[in-house]
Amino acid sequence: THGIETLCVRAQWSSKGIQGQGKKKSKAILREGHHEHLKWWGQKMQLCQKPSTKQLVNKLVYSNLLGLDENLKNGSIKNGSFNWELLQFKLRFPREVLLCRVGEFYETLGFDACILVEYAGVNPMGGIRSNTVPKAGCPVMNLRQTLDELTRNGFSA
Repeated sequence: THGIETLCVRAQWSSKGIQGQGKKKSKAILREGHHEHLKWWGQKMQLCQKPSTKQLVNKLVYSNLLGLDENLKNGSIKNGSFNWELLQFKLRFPREVLLCRVGEFYETLGFDACILVEYAGVNPMGGIRSNTVPKAGCPVMNLRQTLDELTRNGFSA
């Protein structure tokens, strides 16, 4: 594994801290029952108002719980990849915002990046290039402020 340290911020629930675990053998990107979660994420994305968030939302797909378009740069969900490992967490916690520690940042991808940009006031990482997946994050030292912003906007931490 990549030794991922991930925080889950649940909408309407408390947050969970989970540590990266071994690779799981799962070929299903979208499993039975996940359509309701994708519909839920779609509703959340429709509520986004900021121009930068709307540009990110336009790059999402609704074929996996991360919202990643595999045709975009850094969108691969190949077995064993970083994105694949994030997807394994998302399959366990489909309606939570996952913040993954990468070096001195907590990063998000796809749906979660849109939520962070819209509600926590962070800028998209790498700008809003049309050929890359939505990505956002905050420095480790700003994690508390970011979680507070999510809490103020209806998410529990």
